[in-house]
Amino acid sequence: MLEKVKEKIAKLKRGAVFTPASFGLLGSPSHIANALAKLVETGEIRKLSHGIYYFPKFDRNRREIPPDLHLVARCIAEKLQQTILISAEAAAFHYKLVAKPPEVITYLTDGPARTRHIGEYAIHFRRVTKKTLVGAGNTSGMVFQALRYFGKDGIENETIEKIRSALTEQDKRQILRDYRKTPIWMHNICKRIAT
Repeated sequence: MLEKVKEKIAKLKRGAVFTPASFGLLGSPSHIANALAKLVETGEIRKLSHGIYYFPKFDRNRREIPPDLHLVARCIAEKLQQTILISAEAAAFHYKLVAKPPEVITYLTDGPARTRHIGEYAIHFRRVTKKTLVGAGNTSGMVFQALRYFGKDGIENETIEKIRSALTEQDKRQILRDYRKTPIWMHNICKRIAT
């Protein structure tokens, strides 16, 4: 079992974050858990939190690079079968609409509100209504969140152009499919971004 789990991990990219469920077809949960525990002991993988593991990535000087917390949040959500969406402030930073990243790492979710500690970092999950999660899992959701950050009266032409320039044609088509589920004030802005 250990060798099978090692082989599967070796096929992942360095920096991957995963759960025991990623190996579900290889054997029983207890055997997989034992194999992962042994790999943690040998330093081949890291345990980030209960049921969340990291295949370490290193820089040129062989210093370990911290895991991508977005991947960690997605992994937690998949494990708990919940939907998540990046916060409005983080979405604005993603599109370079604000200079600084948010001080608090927050995701909106349809699951319970909670905080998960990953090393020195904390990921906060804030419960919201389903309609706030429109576009979750797609670029459209990130765009809608960036617009929410500025609000109805805070969006300028430059904001629209910056977001549009970061999108692929596929992203734009997704926005045109999803925008009708957003607040009415976003509709024309979304059409300007996507056409």
